[in-house]
Amino acid sequence: MQEGTETTVKATGILGGIATVLNFGGRTIVKTYDIVTEIGGKTFSFIGKTASSIGSAVPNVFEGVKNTFSKIGSTKTRELKEKITEYEEKIKKLYYEIGKESSSEQKLESEKINELIAKVREYEQEIERLNQQIQEMAEIEKLKAEEAKKEKEKAVKKKIKPSDEQTINAIKSALDNTLKQASFDSESQREIFKKIASDLCDEEMEVRILASAELGKMGIPVVADVLIEAVKFENPYLIAEIINSLTNIGDARVLGICKDNVKSPNHRCRISSLRGLYKMGTDEDIAPHLIEALNDEHPEVRRTAITFLGWKDIADAVPGLIQSLQDKDDSVRKSAVTALANIKDDSSVLPLMRVLGDDNLDIRKKAYDALVSITGESIDFDINLKGKALNEAIESLKDWWQKERIAKINEVISPEPFKEPETSTEQITVQEQVTIQEETVKEVIQEETVQEPYVVETAPEETVQANVVTDEVTSIEQSTDTRQDEVADNASAFDAEWTEEALKKKLKTDLINMCKSKGIECDESYTKAELISLLLKG
Repeated sequence: MQEGTETTVKATGILGGIATVLNFGGRTIVKTYDIVTEIGGKTFSFIGKTASSIGSAVPNVFEGVKNTFSKIGSTKTRELKEKITEYEEKIKKLYYEIGKESSSEQKLESEKINELIAKVREYEQEIERLNQQIQEMAEIEKLKAEEAKKEKEKAVKKKIKPSDEQTINAIKSALDNTLKQASFDSESQREIFKKIASDLCDEEMEVRILASAELGKMGIPVVADVLIEAVKFENPYLIAEIINSLTNIGDARVLGICKDNVKSPNHRCRISSLRGLYKMGTDEDIAPHLIEALNDEHPEVRRTAITFLGWKDIADAVPGLIQSLQDKDDSVRKSAVTALANIKDDSSVLPLMRVLGDDNLDIRKKAYDALVSITGESIDFDINLKGKALNEAIESLKDWWQKERIAKINEVISPEPFKEPETSTEQITVQEQVTIQEETVKEVIQEETVQEPYVVETAPEETVQANVVTDEVTSIEQSTDTRQDEVADNASAFDAEWTEEALKKKLKTDLINMCKSKGIECDESYTKAELISLLLKG
């Protein structure tokens, strides 16, 4: 019996000595079987006394190593990672040795095992030290990158090109002409302008930018010439400030500068260009630039374009604004909701209903307000719903809107009772005149025939009278034909202008004026689609 027990202990020890090592994703898991043996009537659990203190620490260490390995560093960083890998392999071998030692019948807390455990802890500490060093190096690299970026931006602002000398000369010439020809409110204003405008020629770009801003604050048109010359420095920061200043003083030449810089590499310059277009341009002129900016890489540019489109009430931008409802930036989505609420196009209702499920509660609230404004209906919806209840509420709202739209479409396309075309009073009058004149001619001829049936020659007076009547009849017939042709041409032109396709191309303000000219009641709250429907029905 004792012999069998010894065999069992040895077998168990051998199984326990074979450590299962898994190295996946930088994490090492070492699992050692508990060896239970009886020495002197006492039972010892090897793992419980020796390995438990390090079992929980090892995964954490290797987890940190895994996270560190996910970053690509410099050559020094790679060297440190290689050392960590070496220590990891050594730890695995030590655990294997610990497993082998645990199979012996000697005391488990032997000096050999203690030495192995001490080495494991030593390697763990070294791994932790190397890992911390890698993290510190990563932080240093990050700081260096940020500093390099700042230095690059600073260099762009301060960069002086050989062509700058020509620009400086042009600014000085414009300044001299302005001082000679322009009129100022006072001599002090003139001196202030001279001092600030001279700063545009300073070597430091920061000084030039500040000078551009101050000239704009003066608010007088005479500063425009020197600012336009300063654009030739071709610095995006300076150009952005010049555009703002020219826009503030209302100089129309800013439109050309805005169009040239609306695709500038600098996002602040793009924003200033969009603002200048919005302030100084017409709807037809600026709409393409604003719509294209909806796809800009910078969220601030996208938000600016959306805001201006909403303020301008540009209906052609609705598809792009609907797409912006899915933007990853919260401020962009919020601006898109507000813009669609201003334009009030029915096609935006369903997309706005989907926004009611947005993660941002404030955006949900704005979407709800927009739906109430566009539909003109009191909508019962709880924006605080979550999960399945929220999805069901949105679907229910969509079903309601679909039924409303179908009902409206049926009203628009329902046939009206056929009415006989009315003949115009003017045409009736002309036709009656022609008939009367023809009858008069016939009566005259008949009277002539009855009175003198055998007379071949006609008296001169009678011949003249008959010719006059005949000429009058012919003239009236020609006049009637001309009027009918004009009516037909006008009707054809009217039909071409009032087709659905032609109406869609018109601006909302034009549609409102057309409705009013036909006596159709409408106002700004009507959507473009509703105005077209009224005109086609009217």
